[in-house]
Amino acid sequence: MYIQKEGIKMVRFDIPQLFSIGRQRLDAGAERPRKLLNLYLLVFAAVSVGVTLINYGLTSAVDGFSGLSNVGARSTLGALQSLLSLLSTLLPPVWYYCFCAASLQTYRGQDIQPKSMVSGFRQWKRLLMAGLMFLLPVLGCSYLMTMMVTTCVVFATSARMDPAALEAFLEAPTAAAQSAAIQAFLPLILVCSLLFALIALYFLFRYRMAFFLMTDYPQIPGSQILRCASRMMRGHMGQFLRLDLQFWWYYLAQVLISLVPFAGLIAQLAGVPLPMDPNLLILLSGILHTLLISTLNYFFKNQMLYTYAAAYDRILQEESQQMWQRQQSCEPPRM
Repeated sequence: MYIQKEGIKMVRFDIPQLFSIGRQRLDAGAERPRKLLNLYLLVFAAVSVGVTLINYGLTSAVDGFSGLSNVGARSTLGALQSLLSLLSTLLPPVWYYCFCAASLQTYRGQDIQPKSMVSGFRQWKRLLMAGLMFLLPVLGCSYLMTMMVTTCVVFATSARMDPAALEAFLEAPTAAAQSAAIQAFLPLILVCSLLFALIALYFLFRYRMAFFLMTDYPQIPGSQILRCASRMMRGHMGQFLRLDLQFWWYYLAQVLISLVPFAGLIAQLAGVPLPMDPNLLILLSGILHTLLISTLNYFFKNQMLYTYAAAYDRILQEESQQMWQRQQSCEPPRM
């Protein structure tokens, strides 16, 4: 089915049909889709748990060094933590792209072996450039909106904080002073976090076809792939939103699981005493988060990814047909 908008013929998704196509392709792939998913989740879980354990060890080592004589050691360990945080931010999107590219090829019936997934790391330059092009508008919009909210709210929230506690926090930010500051500025923190999340979700939704396009068109530079993805989503955002709503339970589970690593902070804000050392709680909640998200993806990720691949191919098919029709309707040049 198609809809007409501003002279452009666009696809109207038949969602049950997309589900059916995704399931048929998934069954036709036999064990290959499951093997790809298992490899992806195994590497993801191993890296995530490893990073969590190393970060816990570095944090414990930093806490063990005290005094001016150990400033250099603390600085070195802090730099290692920053490097670890950077790597844990950059590597997962690249590995997820490897999985998406292999899954799209498997969806189309190509015989892709799990070990070939690592070939996606050759696209790291394009992925890095696309990531920078994605972050610029997200961070820019978030900064402007955060500054506006901060200007309007900071005076109201600061009035709720006891002046003596505020002065103590500025002079010596002890744990009690930090807790008081967080309690006072909690509305501002929540509003700014919500704004950032909404802006990031909008751009993620707008550029959601980027990984598939990078797989099909390796000649397109990373700086332009997001523009192509945005143009592809033009007129189809409502259709994809309807498709996303079919998986609302999956996204809700993801949101709830994403709160697990912040269990200690949530408990402190709620005034609940922590049952163990904060660093140990961060370690255990990080491992639990990895296990939960891996379990969720193990059962449902392939069906979702194949359904979106069906929608992506549906758009490509219609765009190719429209381009052929435009070429056929062109008048021959006059002699």
